[in-house]
Amino acid sequence: MPDPATSTLPDTPRRFYPEDFRSGLLVFLVALPLCLGIAEAAESPLISGLLSGIVGGLVVGIMSGSRTSVSGPAAGMIVIVTSQIEALGGSFEAFLVAVVLSGVIQLIFGAIRAGTLTNYFPISILKGLLAAIGVLLILKMAPRLIGHVGTLSLSDFSSLPQIQAFVDGLKPTAAIIGLGSLVFLLVWDRIPRLKSSLVPAPLLVVIIGAVITLILQNTGIDENSRWSIPENYLVEVPVAEMSNLQRLLTFPDWSALTNPNVYVAAIVIAVVSSLNTLINLKSIENIDPEGRVSPKNRELFAQGAGNIVTGLIGGLPVTSVIIRSSVNLNMGVKTRMSTVLHGILLVVCVLAIPGLLNAIPLSSLAAFLIVTGFKLASATLFRQMWSGGINQFLPFIITVAGIVFIDLLSGLLIGMGVGLGFVLKGAIQTPYKLQPEEGAGSNTFRLRLSHQVTFLNQAKLNKTLDELPSGSHVILDATATHHLDPCIETLLIGFMTTTVPEHDLKVSLTGFQDLVSSGGREHFPEQISQADPDNGDAS
Repeated sequence: MPDPATSTLPDTPRRFYPEDFRSGLLVFLVALPLCLGIAEAAESPLISGLLSGIVGGLVVGIMSGSRTSVSGPAAGMIVIVTSQIEALGGSFEAFLVAVVLSGVIQLIFGAIRAGTLTNYFPISILKGLLAAIGVLLILKMAPRLIGHVGTLSLSDFSSLPQIQAFVDGLKPTAAIIGLGSLVFLLVWDRIPRLKSSLVPAPLLVVIIGAVITLILQNTGIDENSRWSIPENYLVEVPVAEMSNLQRLLTFPDWSALTNPNVYVAAIVIAVVSSLNTLINLKSIENIDPEGRVSPKNRELFAQGAGNIVTGLIGGLPVTSVIIRSSVNLNMGVKTRMSTVLHGILLVVCVLAIPGLLNAIPLSSLAAFLIVTGFKLASATLFRQMWSGGINQFLPFIITVAGIVFIDLLSGLLIGMGVGLGFVLKGAIQTPYKLQPEEGAGSNTFRLRLSHQVTFLNQAKLNKTLDELPSGSHVILDATATHHLDPCIETLLIGFMTTTVPEHDLKVSLTGFQDLVSSGGREHFPEQISQADPDNGDAS
């Protein structure tokens, strides 16, 4: 059966709208620095980010049924990429095998109609994941912002000589560019007229950084000078001739198929990228003035095809990306051609101006990645989760702490465990409400069962029924119940056949008609289950 939403979307655009050209051009300008920055933050070859953006535009863009969504590398996948490459012994080629397999899994997700996946995943855990990514982005990019290249740990600052060595290794020009870019981005975001400008601030930042680099390179400044910007402080994209385009690609190491960690990585990539995509689609649908709905299962299929292709050629995982999709929507996009056009422009950029790309300072990329980190882990988000109550905040903050201080999978599992604990606690504590029935005398009680009553509620419910006063009348009300565990059905049958006659109780039943099993219906006779509780019908 086709996805219902597919009928509202044309399989192929029948014409090219001017709005699509404008949207595609602006999305390209936004995507270019993001593709480079995300690859840099993910400790991957920078060309892998561009390849991912190209695949997101040309493969996913053509196969997707969404007219607004734009796919490519996403900030939400940075921690996934770094953690899984590390789990695979630092081999990017082995990681590419996992990306290909994740695409196959997503094809299966689309085939089994898993487009409702987000309905079964706690929102507090998803927000915790994104906030943790924001925190890690800030921590990882802060040294790069001030002109340091390489990894840092607290042990690097354990003595004065080490601190001095760190300071001596900083490049002042790179630091000035990075800090200046950060201030520029923060000020730009706070001036409404600039923020609504068609020119994306991250693009201006990388252009200014590249121009400064080119000026320094052409002034004859000594490469060994502290004020120079060495090549390892700059973007590094392979420069390939048309006859040797293979230089741009990295291919999977298929021998990694014998490594069990590859399959774990594939599952993690498939699940998280699918969740990211589905959440982004929902977010875009909510702000689309035309109310367009994207076919979720078709999108999972398109994302799967995209990840197979990107893994085969050396790209990062693709997913629907909220920033690029929002830009696309705000420019009045009409068809999927805008997404395809942005992919074509990325191809042209990689082939035509790799030299200009290689003049971009890494500190420029660090600046807007830090701004992205603050947006993902904003104080507003933490306040929002706190206002949602301890049931929302505790799983959220524990997920953040677990991912930041341990690792991704541990953080997610611990957060899920805490969230499940609250669910179980709620199920155990509030399976029903017992209160005197108004206007029916002091010896009549109504026991209202909750939305679902499971085996976890068995002990408490049994205790309550046993403690009902002898000679009283109890109304068992299941009108709000959607699921009645067989254990609870057995308990109620035992109550009516044993406890009721022993304690001289009267029972009225309501709402049990569609809940009990066929074998148990004789214990819930029609005349009782439909009895008016106020008329005294009872067993």
